Amino acid sequence: MPPLLKTSPRASGLMLALLALHAAAESPPIEDVSLLRVGAADIRLHNGLDWPYAVDVTYRIRPVSTWRVAPGVGVEVATGGARFYYVEAQRDFPIDERWLIVPALGLGFFQDGSDLQLGHGLQFRTALSFGYQLRPAWRVGVTFTHISNAGLEDSNPGTEEMAVWVAREI
Repeated sequence: MPPLLKTSPRASGLMLALLALHAAAESPPIEDVSLLRVGAADIRLHNGLDWPYAVDVTYRIRPVSTWRVAPGVGVEVATGGARFYYVEAQRDFPIDERWLIVPALGLGFFQDGSDLQLGHGLQFRTALSFGYQLRPAWRVGVTFTHISNAGLEDSNPGTEEMAVWVAREI
C-alpha cells in the first residue's frame, strides 16, 4: 500500500482540514468582491409622484480596510430629468453563505428635475439592502434608500425609494 494511504485517522483528518482551508481560501468571502449593480427604483414612497421611477448604476470596489468597508460610486437618473451622482461606503454582512444585508452611507450632487426637487445640490444617501448571492458571480436584491440634504436648506423634502437590483461580481 502506498505510504500516503497508510496514514493514521488523525493525520487524514488534518489533511482533510488543510484541504478544506485551502478550498475556502480560494473562493473569497461574500463581501470581498467588486460589483457592478444595476437597479430600478420606485421613488413615490414619499413624494406621491405620478410616474416616479429611477434607474441606478453603482460600481463598488473590493473592501479596502480591516473593517471590510467597500467604497462605491454611482449615478441615478429619475423620471423628469432628476439626476444624482454619488459616492458611498458600504459593507456586506453575510447572514449565511447566500443571504446578506448591506448598509450604505454616501453623499453626492443632486440635479433637480421637473418632478423631483430636493432643495439643495448636496444630498446625503442612506440605504439598506437585502441581497441573495447566486452562483457563481451574481447577486439580486432589494434596497430601501433615503436621500436628503440633512437640513442644509430650510426646504428639506428628501425622498424615499425602493429598488430591485441585479449585481455582477467583476
